[in-house]
Amino acid sequence: KKSIFNIPMLNPKKKRELVDSKIINIDDLSDQYELSAKQRRIADVIKQNKPYSNNTGLKTFLDSFIYPIYFLDYETYPLAIPIYDNYKTYQHMVFQYSLHVVDENQTTTHKEYLENALSDPSRNLIKKLKEDIGDTGSIVVWNKTFEFERNKDMANLYPEYKEFLENINSRMIDLADFINKELYIHPDFLGSWSIKNVLPVMVPELSYKKLKVNKGDQAMLTWWKMVNSKEKKEAKDLLVYCGLDTLAMVRIWKNLKKLLIR
Repeated sequence: KKSIFNIPMLNPKKKRELVDSKIINIDDLSDQYELSAKQRRIADVIKQNKPYSNNTGLKTFLDSFIYPIYFLDYETYPLAIPIYDNYKTYQHMVFQYSLHVVDENQTTTHKEYLENALSDPSRNLIKKLKEDIGDTGSIVVWNKTFEFERNKDMANLYPEYKEFLENINSRMIDLADFINKELYIHPDFLGSWSIKNVLPVMVPELSYKKLKVNKGDQAMLTWWKMVNSKEKKEAKDLLVYCGLDTLAMVRIWKNLKKLLIR
């Protein structure tokens, strides 16, 4: 837990320096050792084994969310050799989404889509997404770059939906920014902002561990197997996995709000 390798973006030269100096434990790392401000913050949190919270910044961040709040996650498959028109090599085909919606009354509803036929999955997915997402409200994702770029790709593929997809991108908030912007850091995040590392700390009652599909690359391969077979028994596993991604965001968001009340 207190390894120097849990300091994010520590370059290889510094890692070698520290290992050669027999410094593996963060406790042995000098306060004068040159780190970025963010690296130092995370190293100190891990060393002291005590969470850090910027309550003012966290409140400003959470206050920026506009109801209804749409928690969105995509699953994709990047084919080396495209089989549909206008796709590029290794371009991600979006084949699934999960969407948890929280309204002003804190009522949560769940919507989802999974393409289970061997056809270009994105066109039908966008059509359904347009039915499920209204014109106003924040779109919350984890790792904004991924969903943002997929929307840009789909807008190029299907110009008739360009306005809708650009509108989604303009309303998008990255929930992981509470870590990236150092608004709340827990030592058990171990220097990571991956939702797989954050969820056990923020919402220990939820877990990916027992799911048949529990990683993104597994979801890719499972979907490809499913659409190339007559049986669609894998569909349930894919829906459960993607559904947990957005439920996890809802629960993390709610627990962040509770931190401000304590």
